[in-house]
Amino acid sequence: MVRWRVTATSTNGLTGNFPTFLDSLKCPQYLGTVVADSNISTQLPVIQWFTSDVGRATGSGARGSVFYDGEFYDNIFMRRRGQSSNNSPKKNLKFDFNPGDRFLLEAGQNRVDEVNLSNTYYDQADVRATLSSEVFQAIGQASPTSFPIHTRLNGQFHSLSIYIE
Repeated sequence: MVRWRVTATSTNGLTGNFPTFLDSLKCPQYLGTVVADSNISTQLPVIQWFTSDVGRATGSGARGSVFYDGEFYDNIFMRRRGQSSNNSPKKNLKFDFNPGDRFLLEAGQNRVDEVNLSNTYYDQADVRATLSSEVFQAIGQASPTSFPIHTRLNGQFHSLSIYIE
């Protein structure tokens, strides 16, 4: 992960930053990207998340960054999702994105304010959520988007997760 921000100072001493980072709970602090890793070999979509406090990010919550499909999201709130993942070795996660910097799954869709990454610890076949979602959609019922996703934490493989939004 590479992050940066631009600071400019005028001739009369006024300083400005981009991104502006006016609210530490609602704004990105940095712009950024992730350097492509040629060792990642998967046909699944890849989502990468970064945090300096993994314990809190998989617990009550911490700030971090997410990179997906060429877009970088900084200073988002990430936390454990659901009580059932308390005892699971891999936690279900919820990523809450900042206003004005919402998550985009794919071009042409609306941006969303949160996404969930569920672990597959209790579903060893790794298909329950995705299959039920596809069945509901096939019969014309509303259902969340759900699919398997390769999840990386701080540049290393973390888990096979199920994206749910």
